Amino acid sequence: MNSVSINEEMKKNPELKEDIKVLEEWSGGLLHLPKISESDFALFLHCNSYDVEATKEHIENFYTMRTHLPEFFADRDPEKNATLRKTFDRVSVISLEKCTKEGYEIILARLIDTDADNYVFNDAIKYLNMVLDICVHEEGTSDGYVIVVDLNGANISHTTRLTWLGLKKFMLYIHKAAPIKWSSLHQHWKIFQ
Repeated sequence: MNSVSINEEMKKNPELKEDIKVLEEWSGGLLHLPKISESDFALFLHCNSYDVEATKEHIENFYTMRTHLPEFFADRDPEKNATLRKTFDRVSVISLEKCTKEGYEIILARLIDTDADNYVFNDAIKYLNMVLDICVHEEGTSDGYVIVVDLNGANISHTTRLTWLGLKKFMLYIHKAAPIKWSSLHQHWKIFQ
């Protein structure tokens, strides 16, 4: 699944050697976990500052949450999910080529269609998670991620389309399960212009 090889990750993070073997042995005895690649172990170790016990918990959270949050992680094939395909036309989520001065990757999310009736919160979060998955697996480990949400053009009606429980679940996933070093979330919101 990861396009960054373990050799590339070892060059970037020489701390990985022994810990990957420990995690392979640990996960091999757990029937509820799938086979995890060395590159994916590298992602989890890196985002937990190479703390093996914290990494084990993070891996468990990752697979548990992705199973128990179908609103964000199921039906992600746009060829089969017409609602998701519509979301691609209504919301833009991109990874910027430039990083912050600290070296953090930047993900920019913004509304294309500002009609609140066309906004589906769970599908927008699903789209954001899909982009994060692609970034992580194409780039490998990163010093951190910053998500910038540009809500320019949003109005008070958009807040009625949010699910606060869904927002809480997403933030919990980002902090406790996503294989990224989380840096920050920035919102730019001008309403009633």
